[in-house]
Amino acid sequence: MTKKAYDYLLTISGVICCYAMIKSFFFIQTRPVRTDVIQGIFVGFGLALATAKITAKLKSTKVNGWSTLFRLSVPATLTDVSYVPTYSHSYQSNGKLLYRVVPVPDAIQKIKDGTEPFLTAQDLPTLEQVFDQTSKMLGTGFRCTSLSDHFPLPIKRAL
Repeated sequence: MTKKAYDYLLTISGVICCYAMIKSFFFIQTRPVRTDVIQGIFVGFGLALATAKITAKLKSTKVNGWSTLFRLSVPATLTDVSYVPTYSHSYQSNGKLLYRVVPVPDAIQKIKDGTEPFLTAQDLPTLEQVFDQTSKMLGTGFRCTSLSDHFPLPIKRAL
């Protein structure tokens, strides 16, 4: 959302909040519960937007022309970069078109081992082509890894 659109949204929400507050304080009337619920939603949404905007204005600083909020988290430092080339595989199951994203090195190995349930040896040239093209696009300096290097299988869930 652009700043201009956000400012319009904040202004509209502010007008609705002011209208609801002025009407409830100065004009006595009977209102159905439905109207109160709708006004409550609008007022809550408007106050949330206003609070977020005020907090961002108070805590943000400009660094090289960018607004930044400090002390929100620990700065990230990249020490090692690797990638896992992937392939989007589409297949039919129960009359539905389904998709799955497979890591190319693992899929090639599973095809060679005969344990890949969906891809066959006919798909091997396509997977190798994807692997080669991805490696060429990224160039040198990157290390290609297998998905199992990052997530040893089977993944055990903590209970």
